[in-house]
Amino acid sequence: MGTIAITPQTHFAWISTTAVSSSPAPIAVRIEVTRGSDFTPVAATTVFVKPSRNVPVSEIIANLNDNEAAALRPSGFLDAYFSDQAPLPAETDAALASFIDDLGNVGPMYLAAANVSSLRSELESDFPELFSRLHYRSIDVDSIEAFTSIFFNSSRVRLVQSPRLLDPKSAISVTRRAVADCRIIWQRPAYPANTDENAIVLFTDVETTGLSHLDETLLEVGMIAARGSGMEEIGRFQTLVRPQGLDPEIIVAGFSDFIADMHSTSGLTTDYLAGPVPTTVEADKAMAEFITSLPAKPDYFGVASMTLDRNFLAANLDSYELIPAINLDATSVTTMVSTLLDPPDVAMGTVHRAIDDVEYNIRQFTSMAEALKARSTTEPAAGKV
Repeated sequence: MGTIAITPQTHFAWISTTAVSSSPAPIAVRIEVTRGSDFTPVAATTVFVKPSRNVPVSEIIANLNDNEAAALRPSGFLDAYFSDQAPLPAETDAALASFIDDLGNVGPMYLAAANVSSLRSELESDFPELFSRLHYRSIDVDSIEAFTSIFFNSSRVRLVQSPRLLDPKSAISVTRRAVADCRIIWQRPAYPANTDENAIVLFTDVETTGLSHLDETLLEVGMIAARGSGMEEIGRFQTLVRPQGLDPEIIVAGFSDFIADMHSTSGLTTDYLAGPVPTTVEADKAMAEFITSLPAKPDYFGVASMTLDRNFLAANLDSYELIPAINLDATSVTTMVSTLLDPPDVAMGTVHRAIDDVEYNIRQFTSMAEALKARSTTEPAAGKV
């Protein structure tokens, strides 16, 4: 589980886009850069985007659906967009990349946003130069909200609207509130009592032959569905996976030295060669049956590597559509908790086996919540000592 070590010089790029049904690409991008754990503003920019040279802005505005028009018109967004000489996506990308570069050598630039995994895919596709300036670790605001909802307070504000009009300042304020909620626990041990005991988290991990879902192979999927702040297990699922028409021996023979050593040590290679290994079609059917058999639709997607896991599941299994849209991302939560206390050490199981990594992930979330609650009875404080 990774953690972003926040220092007074740690920089975050809070990014949001405005997307509408009448445009194939976002029509605006907003970036607000902050520094440190108090998110001190550093710089900000908003750039409108003309998605195509052949499609006038007036046509995009004219073809908005009723909900989009109602959401955008009162804010003055449409008037500003219509009057602006909006650049094409490639020009926008260059301008946004230059905005980051002009900040100088500030160290890693961490992406922060609601639903980071979705935004990352969008930025990588539409604004690759900007995307290349961002660190691979991120802060997912939805995950921080989910953590406080499950373990401390059931009230939460949904950040993603349609069309996406999230102001980065709102994301910053929500993160500040989430951190403040945890600090309140230190000062008022009985608060809050209204944890979301019905929330179901679908904790998931995948094992693969590499990092790219475009070039590498999905090997194993593990899932545990857990409910409430006590993380009551209500179901688990594990399967090996192989592409249709490929034998396990061929897949294993193609492992890089690093992957071969990793999966040999974990025992995955032995199990993979011993078989049977379900095809993607068979694994997809089994995963769908597991998720739909749960007592209720899962609320959150609990994961240690949200972008990697989502990408591999989406690329290989149609039942990915059953995966919750809201993340409970370990990196985001651990980073937030680290501003308050040193995250507790938790014993790991067999590393790089899907179900063992899922169990470790659950223990991490539970131990962080318990550590925050324990500090409430021993050390009322405003922050990490």
